[in-house]
Amino acid sequence: MAYLEDIVARLERRFGTKLQGTYDGRLKIDYIRFRTTHGYGGRSCRGDGSGNSAERNDAGARVSNGMTAPVDTADNDKGIIYIGGWNLHEPMPKGCCAIISGSQSQVNPDIRELLPHNVLCGETPLDIMEVYEAVQDEILSYVQFNEHKEAMFNALQSGSGIRGIIQAAFTFLGNPVIVCDTSFSILENYPEHENVLDFERRNDKQYMRPASVMSMNKEGLIERIFNDKSAFSVFRQELNTYIMYCSIRIRTNVAGYVCMLEKNRKFTRRDFEFMEVLAQMLSVEMQKSSFFAEKSGLKYEYFLTDLVEGNYVNPEDIHERMAQLEYHGGRYHWILLLAFEDIYDGHIHNEYLIDQLTTIISGGLAMFYRGNICVLVSSDDRKGMESGEQFKMQEFVALNRMIMAVSYGYDKLNETPAYYGQAEQLLKYGKSRNMQGQILLFEDYCLETVLWSQYKSARRQTFIHPDIKFLKEYDESNHTDYLNTLYTYLECNRNAVAAAEKLHIHKSSFFYRFNKICELLEMDAGDCRRLFVYEISMRAGRI
Repeated sequence: MAYLEDIVARLERRFGTKLQGTYDGRLKIDYIRFRTTHGYGGRSCRGDGSGNSAERNDAGARVSNGMTAPVDTADNDKGIIYIGGWNLHEPMPKGCCAIISGSQSQVNPDIRELLPHNVLCGETPLDIMEVYEAVQDEILSYVQFNEHKEAMFNALQSGSGIRGIIQAAFTFLGNPVIVCDTSFSILENYPEHENVLDFERRNDKQYMRPASVMSMNKEGLIERIFNDKSAFSVFRQELNTYIMYCSIRIRTNVAGYVCMLEKNRKFTRRDFEFMEVLAQMLSVEMQKSSFFAEKSGLKYEYFLTDLVEGNYVNPEDIHERMAQLEYHGGRYHWILLLAFEDIYDGHIHNEYLIDQLTTIISGGLAMFYRGNICVLVSSDDRKGMESGEQFKMQEFVALNRMIMAVSYGYDKLNETPAYYGQAEQLLKYGKSRNMQGQILLFEDYCLETVLWSQYKSARRQTFIHPDIKFLKEYDESNHTDYLNTLYTYLECNRNAVAAAEKLHIHKSSFFYRFNKICELLEMDAGDCRRLFVYEISMRAGRI
């Protein structure tokens, strides 16, 4: 099967002439039939390679114009293209198109107005056998096109991955195919590309060189990749060749792109259509992975992913990439991780949440990563978020029934993986303690997070000092509140007045209790080291 518009385009290219007449470009053609001296009959050849050769007329000569013959207008003529002559006064077979050899316009200059719809005529004489070969080539080309689409679909279904899909695509396209994410790193390529001018290898991954990214940005290619939904090609002066690009979209978001160098053969019109089908197949494959499904299409997401996963070693590479993305961060950085109270609350309005976060936090980069929202905050102020931003974030976390963990601040972006791990462990600790609606700072929960992440529950209990256990038992037996008094004193930075206010007791009552605690534990009130051990013990007891 082929579309009539594609057949017409091939004939006009082959003969270098325009075909006159109007036609339905999306008319589907399955068979070729010749006009003979006996009418609309002759040999019927299907364009799938099964026809051996075309028939000429009874004398074996070229079929000429002006034949008149009865016409079968049955519905079964749909999808048949007739090659041969045609008389201006005869009706057309239903659903078919007759291509006329010869120049009818010499007889009547208004031939285009007289030709019925779907009847086409050459401005100059056309050899019937050449017309037949061109039409059959187009139908065969479409059959092969669909066979290769089926091969890609089979690769998708069989779980062959991105590489298996582009291997199947290569058998049709015949030129090297490269699949990249929006961080301009190569996900897969087949066959192995030789474009060392554009790409370099870092940490077992291939990235586009900064100079090449800047060149693409200057030429408007990056904008076209993100905005164009169709395949397009451009001439790359640096490579002295054409490259075809097509964005890979998940829903309406760009997850990456596929490109192809014009290396082994020149691009054809059908290559563009095939590249678009390939991009759709890759989109389906990518959606099998939550890594791609979580992407919201923002151009810095893959950069942030590489940063978190430690794919950048040299600080220079990081700063070059930030410059390419036109992102200017501050001197100090923090990782924020946000999780939903209920796992089913996530991914309902991802893009909206991302937009809200980047509105609240100036200079923040946000993405969905491993089921959570990850935000990189940068500032020239060592304190991080301003008080107004902190208030808005608290409201955001509470409103969306989330929990947020904040890492220590750091000043070297290549250390991001360590601080991401810090925030991740704090987030897990907070979730285990059902601390929804809260913002947890690592500096406030450092000890708890370390103990919780490094030791099982039974072993964590061994960190509790025997004095703390003794004091707890004493309270239970004597109905006192000494353990809480000691904890409040330590929580108030060992400030007796502040502790008394928090306990809602007079300061003289506080000092009575504290002296009694020192007596029971046989402790000097000024023993800072012992008090520190008690503080660790009580924090371990909270886990």
